[in-house]
Amino acid sequence: MELFANIKSSKLKREAENFVRQLSDTFALGGTDLYTDENALTLAQELAKSTVDKTQIRGLVEIAKGTGSIADILDTIKVRVGRDYRGNGWNKEGIGKRLLNTLQSLRAKVDNFIKQHQQFENEDSDVARLIHLQLCRNFLEVLAAHFEYIKRIEEDKNE
Repeated sequence: MELFANIKSSKLKREAENFVRQLSDTFALGGTDLYTDENALTLAQELAKSTVDKTQIRGLVEIAKGTGSIADILDTIKVRVGRDYRGNGWNKEGIGKRLLNTLQSLRAKVDNFIKQHQQFENEDSDVARLIHLQLCRNFLEVLAAHFEYIKRIEEDKNE
């Protein structure tokens, strides 16, 4: 992953990449045991029942892929929650807040990973943030895939 190009040790770089891959696979498979009691599939199912549409989800993924800042991702979700005055989109049943909490909770997993690999202390102090950023991107990409699939299935049922 290009994101980890600044990690000097090839062994540490591989370990960081493997950590991200393992957690991302868990996201895709609907697991919860590794990070929180929320998962991408459950959140996508609930978003699919709201007025949130594909372009909003795709837009969030594009922002995540295009930014180097976790704050940009979180702020985008906060704005969408804040603008949902009727409570039938991002604010329906607290879905946006739960997504925020899920993305933020990934940092604890990253911090634990860094503690287990003390060699990272000799690396750039930005490594934890970069790993967290990549996990947020991957989580949102999986969320979008689940969301689009669910929407397609619903559209097919209605035809």
